[in-house]
Amino acid sequence: MQFHRNSVRCAARTATARSGCLAAGPARRRPVRVLVADDELFAHAALRLLLRDETDFELVGSATDGAEAVDAIYRLKPELVFLDVNMPELDGFEVLRRINPARRPAVILTTGDARLAERAFEIKAVDYLVKPYSRARFRVALNRARGFFRQRNSPVSHSVEP
Repeated sequence: MQFHRNSVRCAARTATARSGCLAAGPARRRPVRVLVADDELFAHAALRLLLRDETDFELVGSATDGAEAVDAIYRLKPELVFLDVNMPELDGFEVLRRINPARRPAVILTTGDARLAERAFEIKAVDYLVKPYSRARFRVALNRARGFFRQRNSPVSHSVEP
């Protein structure tokens, strides 16, 4: 069996299509399916733009009010939702109350009111973005989401022996 001269280097780093290496170990997980729910057009567009550069996240849909968000969550089955707290019809917290807990995606709450951060963590949000947020703060939130999905998908056993 012959190996390409770069095969050792390729196996030692994370493979990407641009590097020309084949993935070492298990296949890379498919991108996380993302929904953006925000009634502010500027904030909505900013999230879409920031997500465009993230290859491990795939934007699958959007909503501009709470009722649309509930419908889109059930219809599109996103794994992560950027959810504005203050939207018409239903606020972000009411959107989450209307989702069956077994079908509820991970959530990063967004709002202009920093005082709502405590409520975000009460509902076990992955993170909380206060508008306007920077690209760096957005990346912190995405890294927390990455950690959440790594932990959720980890094959760790939680059994206790007697």
